Amino acid sequence: MKRRGVSPAITTMLLIGIAVIGGISAGATMFKQNEIVSKTTRIDVIRANLIDIHMTNKTFFTISMKNTGTTTILSGNVGFYANDVFHSISIPKLDPGEAFGTSQIFDTSVALNRKYTINARVVATDGSTYEWADAQIATGG
Repeated sequence: MKRRGVSPAITTMLLIGIAVIGGISAGATMFKQNEIVSKTTRIDVIRANLIDIHMTNKTFFTISMKNTGTTTILSGNVGFYANDVFHSISIPKLDPGEAFGTSQIFDTSVALNRKYTINARVVATDGSTYEWADAQIATGG
């Protein structure tokens, strides 16, 4: 009795099919990972000023910022710490590339030439968060 095996042509086609399916699967996984990695939440402060309004116990705070990430910022706040209190301004919805600037007078005083921490915290539409902090020297006005 003669035993018959699988033809070399069928074996080759089967191996090529497995390789193609594996390559497609790996490619799809890499593209999905690239999409996940490319989403970033980030905000950059362009300019911030803390100005003591002379002899009034008030501080003039100005801020300019830009959404430099790839996700839409849903909300957030930015402000400064003075006298153990965080004085803040709300950040509106910002699409990628969109800028925001505002100013406000707060009922607190800052010492001239002293460094104060300015902090911004935002939440994106996908639920991710980003926090930025830096020191700003107070000036007088």
